[in-house]
Amino acid sequence: MDNQKTATTPSGDATDEDSSLIHKNQQPFAMALLACCLVLMAWFVIDQRIRRGRVIDIDDAGKIAWEMKVNVNEADVSELAALPGVGPVLAQAIVDHRDPKNPYRTPEDLLRVPGIGETKLGQLSGFLLFMVDSGVSDHPATVD
Repeated sequence: MDNQKTATTPSGDATDEDSSLIHKNQQPFAMALLACCLVLMAWFVIDQRIRRGRVIDIDDAGKIAWEMKVNVNEADVSELAALPGVGPVLAQAIVDHRDPKNPYRTPEDLLRVPGIGETKLGQLSGFLLFMVDSGVSDHPATVD
């Protein structure tokens, strides 16, 4: 004979009371074991970070390398202003001096923008692309 107990639901269906994965008398032990495992895992993670000297400290985080290139013929003011050494005023001047009939094709074309000289152009050269409707210009974005 089966030792399973059956009960009826409010709708009158018969169900097994012992259908849980862990028996009711074993559940407190399982919960205690789970809690101990979680505490030990947390302790292990914290201990490993302290031993390696890698406690998270935002103030000591390293600098992030800038790996962005911007197409000066299509970038908006906010994209240009994000470049090092270019603020919103210079970015707006670059946009204002763009000519759809004569786009920037070389780095030297940016010299027609007030506020950009040889020094500034040298600082920006690694971050600029000179793409026109037909693709990338033949001129690299470098200044000698």
